[in-house]
This record gives sequence, structure tokens and C-alpha cells, in this order.
Amino acid sequence: MIFDSPLADPWSEEDGLDMTSLIDVVFLLLAFFILAATFALPALDVRLAEAENAQGARPDEEALIISVDSEGKIYKGREPMDAAGLKEAIAAHPPLAPIYFNVDREAPFGSFLAVLDEAKGQRRERFMINAGAKVVAPGEGPPGEGP
Repeated sequence: MIFDSPLADPWSEEDGLDMTSLIDVVFLLLAFFILAATFALPALDVRLAEAENAQGARPDEEALIISVDSEGKIYKGREPMDAAGLKEAIAAHPPLAPIYFNVDREAPFGSFLAVLDEAKGQRRERFMINAGAKVVAPGEGPPGEGP
């Protein structure tokens, strides 16, 4: 065994430590702690107060109310309308006044998209979308319900 030989390689593998298994263990621990942190429960249990007598927002008097029922039919207030009537109604509405879209939960997405595209095509940007509404066609539901 020659230790002080000038021909001996100081970095030869015979003299070093194999760190491969240690690196594997470190990466496994890292993966474990990352996954465990994502499944951890929140530190604080926040319970917000529920309103006892809350009312929904009431549309402005000058607001345009457009509804889409579960069959994809379009209504302005309680009056049914087609695509041409929708275009005229949005064009006649003041540009800065809001537009309210009430869309039935089961309405075809294409019908809603057509209504929204018409509003965006006329450069209207002030609108509110209620996508969880139950829109009932006039004369089909109990009195007081409808678009």
C-alpha cells in the first residue's frame, strides 16, 4: 500500500465515500414533507357569521335584466325574445347602465355564451352574471316566479 506516491490519484473512488444513497434518502424525506404539508389541516378554524335576514342585491331601475332558462330560451324581463331582439335590447340600453344576466343552472352553455358574446360585441363591460338562478318561463311556475 503506497500512500505518499506521486502517481496516486487523490480523487480515486477507492478512497471516497459513496453519497448516492444519502442523496436518495434526502429527496425521499423532502417529497414526504412536501406532501404532508399539502394535506395538513388549516391552523385556524375560521367560522364566519351567517346573515339571518340577508337579501339579494336589487337591480338598478335602469338595469337591463336578461334571463336564460333551462331550455336556452332568452327573456328580457318576462318577455321572450330571439337573437335579433336581444341585439336591439342591448343596443337601446344606456352604455354605462349595468346588465344583469340570470342564467338557469341547467341552461345550455351555448345559449349563455351567445348572450354574453352579444353584450361583449357591443362593448358592454358593466354586467353581473347570476349562474345559479332557477329561471322559470312566464306562466310555467308559481305566481311571482319567472325571468
